[in-house]
Amino acid sequence: MFGVPLDQALRIAADDPEDQPGWAQGGSLAAVAYGAPLHVSGTYPPDLYVPKKVTLRRAIQLLGTARSHEDRAGTLRLAPVSAVCNGRVDGKPYCHSVWPLVHPLFVALDLAQDPGRGAEALASWDPPEGWHRVW
Repeated sequence: MFGVPLDQALRIAADDPEDQPGWAQGGSLAAVAYGAPLHVSGTYPPDLYVPKKVTLRRAIQLLGTARSHEDRAGTLRLAPVSAVCNGRVDGKPYCHSVWPLVHPLFVALDLAQDPGRGAEALASWDPPEGWHRVW
């Protein structure tokens, strides 16, 4: 991602998503990767969850903050529960993403918080084979 020393300092752990906690992509891009009926541009930045508050603070110190919403390379958020970053899914089979994905349940919870299109997307989204719809 950023290079080995920075990846280690930020505890990204992208090389071993299913066995190690680390950063995980959620939000609209993860929803699209899992087949949700959403459309996002090719330049849409990822929404990433980080496992610990100290990791989030370190990322802000090392990577800085965007000057504006449009200039951001991504959005970082503290995972609301540890399972978000502990049960990550390799994104490559779904979208050729370098970022591990959050479990589809957490994607559904992200969509549920979107007042503009979340309910509609959830109503017509069935996750890919191997995952069970629980919403």
